[in-house]
Amino acid sequence: MNLKKNALPFGSRLNGIGGLRIVRFYLGLFSGLLAASCASLALSDASSLIGKPAPDFSLKTLDDRQVKLSDLKGNVVVLDFWATWCPSCRESLPWLDKMSGDESLADRGLRVVAIDCGESKETAKGYLEKNNLSLPVGRDEDGALGNAYRIHSLPVTVVVGRDGSIRNVFSPLADGSANEAEVESAVERAFAESGG
Repeated sequence: MNLKKNALPFGSRLNGIGGLRIVRFYLGLFSGLLAASCASLALSDASSLIGKPAPDFSLKTLDDRQVKLSDLKGNVVVLDFWATWCPSCRESLPWLDKMSGDESLADRGLRVVAIDCGESKETAKGYLEKNNLSLPVGRDEDGALGNAYRIHSLPVTVVVGRDGSIRNVFSPLADGSANEAEVESAVERAFAESGG
């Protein structure tokens, strides 16, 4: 066998600038497929809980109160798993804060709880203060709640019906934008299912 020094097994197709383009193309394709499959896996894991009772929790909030899901039964509850380092989380928090502060929705029985995943109290509290956000935030410091809800990427928004069962699970769209209209529609459906 006669091999040239520095010859690639794919022949001259990968030599030079053309070869770099081919490598970049396949790396980009692989990266895109990997990211899509990871997002799909994360959503499908949490989505497998739809129709099942939402795992109960008791978390300490940023203002050192306790929030317990079972205490909120009878309300429609929006849980949002997030972290300050997550760009899509930072994008969705303002509209969740607005939803949380909407008195007409609160009167109908909507409760919103953002769940900070694995960050210190100071980090989460500082971010909320800096961005003038006031929604209630529970702290999942050890990741146990995220595991119970099968959360593998952030953000994930879960809509829990008045009966305590999971109605919908949402992750950001492929472009990273939030699913505001879908979450709002799911909340309205949850109200309708329970006559509220």
